[in-house]
Amino acid sequence: MIEDGSVYSGATSLFNARAGYSFESGIKVTLDVLNLLNTQADQITYYYQSQLQGEAAAVNDTHFHPVEPLAFRLTVAKAF
Repeated sequence: MIEDGSVYSGATSLFNARAGYSFESGIKVTLDVLNLLNTQADQITYYYQSQLQGEAAAVNDTHFHPVEPLAFRLTVAKAF
């Protein structure tokens, strides 16, 4: 995260899956499985200065957004 390597963030691997079927009527059904292995990791990590309420001074630190948990998404669409 910093060019000199003093602050770094580990790699994250996610596995997603998609299965679908197109009917002769033009309707397409798709099932997506997101984060198939339910990985507990950081989606993205930032390094910047911030200050919490009650802290005397700002501090350089990492901030992260966690990976969303296992999720399913079903899509039904009609071709026009």
